Amino acid sequence: MRQEFSLTDILLMHFIDGHHRSKLTDYIINSWIETYNKDPREVLSELLSRNILEERANTYKVAPQYRYLLEETSFIYDITQERPKLLDAHKAYLMYENNRNTPKEELLIQMYDDILAYNTDPKKHQQAHARLSELFLESNELNHSENHMHCAQMMDLLLQMESTLITVKTKADVDQVRARFPIKQEFLERYKSVIYTNKRTSNQLREDILLATRQLNWDVQHKEAVASYIVLRAQDDPNAERFLLAHLFRSAKVRNLKSMQYVRKYRLDEKQDDIRVMATERRPVNVRRPIEVPEQRYEMRSYDSQELQTQPLKEKPSNNFLIIFFLIVFFPVGLILMWLGHWRRWVKITISIVYGIGVLNLTSDEEQSSVITDEADYYYEEEFDPFFE
Repeated sequence: MRQEFSLTDILLMHFIDGHHRSKLTDYIINSWIETYNKDPREVLSELLSRNILEERANTYKVAPQYRYLLEETSFIYDITQERPKLLDAHKAYLMYENNRNTPKEELLIQMYDDILAYNTDPKKHQQAHARLSELFLESNELNHSENHMHCAQMMDLLLQMESTLITVKTKADVDQVRARFPIKQEFLERYKSVIYTNKRTSNQLREDILLATRQLNWDVQHKEAVASYIVLRAQDDPNAERFLLAHLFRSAKVRNLKSMQYVRKYRLDEKQDDIRVMATERRPVNVRRPIEVPEQRYEMRSYDSQELQTQPLKEKPSNNFLIIFFLIVFFPVGLILMWLGHWRRWVKITISIVYGIGVLNLTSDEEQSSVITDEADYYYEEEFDPFFE
């Protein structure tokens, strides 16, 4: 007879296999109850009663006939241990139950693809691309692995760039730039391998990165700068960090240049197959030019008393026919449209009073009359002042 297992059964089998009872601490118990809404001690007792677990000297082992489950479901337990948590263990177990004969790598690839398709968080996209790169590398699908590696590294640097554009330190050293814009050592070694084994030139590698990341919704200039920075780091170019810093400085909204005395420009030399950074001589900064001040978009126009008397106020055109039609057919809508329109105030008040008296004659409900009165006062107070444009 085939045994039925739940997600908590599988997870506890992985957790307690080969361990002492003392591993179930109060913290673990409370965490399980909060996450899975089930006490792990009850799950443990149930597994012992079903002979799925064996107990020897307060140490538990999964019975030999069920140890195959540990191998088949190891990826589900790994999902609960990964940080930051990206996948849902419940969804993973459901996919495992419905696709018993599918390799676990394919199930994981499908779940990460779902994140890229249906999730909008760019940080989760970056993590999904990194995991997919590892999975495809394990499956020897190098093209897919490299494409996801390009996307993961590009998004990581772009996210850092997005938070750095406003506060750029022009005197940051190489170590500070590398610490703020890191490239995973594993990825960096793979980039170097591509270049130094003569598989691709640095120009071709940069084009590969831009092609693989074309679907990323970011500024094209930032993407080109990040792709160049990755290639320059792979070539151990000493000016790679200064090139990225120069791009950040050009992109930032810098308004005060008084603290700068000298500047050195860095640009790419793309005449050959290899990309290099060309640096100019240090030049003094001309701070005599006026600092740009953002334009004031909106201005409050002021009127004097004489101008108000001589200049008639312009009223916006309103659909009077529609207001009158609803006042006759369905007066609540008509009243709302009338107050939102640009009729004279005494006309609005008069019409509102007439309809209010009519409603009072139809019913003696005091609460309804107070609501109507409150609505009239509310609209009266909220009427806009035509003197301000």
